Amino acid sequence: MVQMRTVLRVADNSGAKTVRCINILRRQRQRPSGNVGSELVVSVTANDRSVTNKKAKKGEIHRALVIRSKNEPLRKDGGFMRTGETAAILLNADGAPLGTRIRGPVSAALDRKRFLKVLSLSRATLFSTLACPNRNAGTSYRIRTRYSQG
Repeated sequence: MVQMRTVLRVADNSGAKTVRCINILRRQRQRPSGNVGSELVVSVTANDRSVTNKKAKKGEIHRALVIRSKNEPLRKDGGFMRTGETAAILLNADGAPLGTRIRGPVSAALDRKRFLKVLSLSRATLFSTLACPNRNAGTSYRIRTRYSQG
């Protein structure tokens, strides 16, 4: 769950390390908070030292998309997912990703029509527990990588 003034980790190589939420643009069910798939207006609070060609600098305001959440709500099929952090990627004015790579998995709850480019840039996609054929393994999600067949 993302509210105003929430600090998020940036999961792409745009040059930003952390961002702070200023406003939530596209909410789900008109609640005062956002979750996976919500678009935000963010301010860059820290830069990533490992990126040499920075497209986002400290103090700049950008749009962002939440790609994974620490506690995602229950899905309609009863499944759930948990990750270690809440992460977002930066978007340009057209809604395309600012970076060229996405670090870590991306939630499968993203809208496939609007964010197909984001799903294609990610190397792994998170599915819920009900999508996992081996539910008794103790993991709360299944990862489908770009190279796996299942």
